[in-house]
Order: sequence, then C-alpha cells, then structure tokens
Amino acid sequence: MSRQVVDAVSFCTDITTDDVNKNSYSDFTVFWVKNWRLQHAMYKCEFMPEQHTSGNIKKFIHRNLEELGLDLTNTPCTTNKGSNVVAATASMTHVDCACHRLNTTIDTACKTVLSLAKELSDLDKFCHDVMSYANKTSNMQSRLPDCVT
Repeated sequence: MSRQVVDAVSFCTDITTDDVNKNSYSDFTVFWVKNWRLQHAMYKCEFMPEQHTSGNIKKFIHRNLEELGLDLTNTPCTTNKGSNVVAATASMTHVDCACHRLNTTIDTACKTVLSLAKELSDLDKFCHDVMSYANKTSNMQSRLPDCVT
C-alpha cells in the first residue's frame, strides 16, 4: 500500500509594479508535494497600495499563511534577494530564487555589453523609448480587466 505525501509545503511571494500606472501587486504562490509530484497554485494576487516595507510584506505573508492554516515560521519560502522581502522572511526557512538570480546575472551581463558599445546602447535606448511611448499613448493598461481577489 502506498502512502500519500501531502505535508511538504512551501511558498514564494513577490511584489510587481506595472510600468504605466505604477500600481503594485503582491502575489503568493503555494507549492506542495502530493504522491511524490510537485504541485503549485497561485493562492492570491492583490493590489498593494501601502509601502513595500518589510513589516507590510510580513503582514501579507502571515495573513496568507494563517488563511491556509500553515505554520508561520516552519513553512519554507523562496523569494528574490530584495532587502525588504529578505527582512520580512528573516525568521523563516528561506531559499533564494534561482530564476531571480539568473535574471540578475543576465541583466548585469547585458548592461556590461551595452556599456562597451555606444551603438548598442543607443539601440537599446531607442527600443525602450518606442515601447514606453506605445504603452503610454495607447492607454493599454486602462483597457485590461480589473483583477479581483
């Protein structure tokens, strides 16, 4: 008879700010193992108008853990290296996110390459300006449906 494993649970959280309207959203994704398979689901993504202090992030994390009936200190978490989220999870088992680390590495490499050639730097700035103009003038953000938590 095989035994189901359902007690291995962890979470990750992040804060994202949209480029156009500068609205911030907090997300909370849960990972668990069931029958030796990794499962995951986004539990919540909600508007976060308050400052991104470690205290506010910690409240968001604790509220979600309590809603899910998970332990406030023994549920491991994966986050980026942002100082506020690291401080908010300091009392928890914490693992750095490999994807954020890879993104930082690639971003640093791109910035280094762009700094070596003015033509590439100018092309990068031009592309950024075109995208920024398109986002602002087309008012795309206002046409998206509102997110309901």
